[in-house]
Amino acid sequence: MLAASFDNGVDADYASGDGRLYHASTAARLDKQPGLPVSGLVKHLPSGGRAGGMLAFTKKMKPVVFFEGGPNIAHSPSDWQGTVSFWLRLNPEKDLEPGYCDPLQLVGQAWDNGHMFAEFSKDHTPRRFRFAIRPVKQLWNPENLKWEESPEKPRLMAESEAPPFRSDRWTHVVMTFTGVNVKGKEAEGALYLDGKEVGRFRREQLFDWDASRSALTLGVSYVGGLDELLVLNRALTSAEVVSLHQSPHSVAEFARK
Repeated sequence: MLAASFDNGVDADYASGDGRLYHASTAARLDKQPGLPVSGLVKHLPSGGRAGGMLAFTKKMKPVVFFEGGPNIAHSPSDWQGTVSFWLRLNPEKDLEPGYCDPLQLVGQAWDNGHMFAEFSKDHTPRRFRFAIRPVKQLWNPENLKWEESPEKPRLMAESEAPPFRSDRWTHVVMTFTGVNVKGKEAEGALYLDGKEVGRFRREQLFDWDASRSALTLGVSYVGGLDELLVLNRALTSAEVVSLHQSPHSVAEFARK
């Protein structure tokens, strides 16, 4: 479990593992350092969030910002499930730069070893928003097709074609998943926006992770606000997602329970 309200700084209010927020110069994360990059391309603001502080990504950047994975994301090599909840504030059509944008990723030691991500698409107007789980590359893309051309997409993601993101209010994103890393069985993922289910998808999802090198990355090519990050070790029900969305409390409250 991990809960980061960003009210009093960038580190997590609670973490099952290392709760420090790190940055690194590239997605390989080999030169990690605690805190935010000195470039100022991503900032901690003491106000403006849902209940206090927030992270503000001001420009598409090469450095990556992340929490370590492993116990923080309740990773399991068999029958992995969980929930990831966070809030975004942006106008995708005006704020995002060209190309794919991933406000959040769960990644291992390399992209082709399996990963999950929240994504704004690159070639649609309006920009579509997705939650996707992609297993090891040889399982879903042995022909090395481009993502938008893959016939597997309906089984790998849930998508909102007209998402409700705006720059004058916060939008709640929840992603749940069950059954990852169970050979011969379909895993299931679900995406919720502002408490409402957008869609579900099912497919066998096998990862090949070195858990010690896994991470939860934030703001990859993203421009906008990010706040109230929560990672749980089980998939919430639809009713629980609604309750979480309607709760007036910061995720820091979850850390104190």
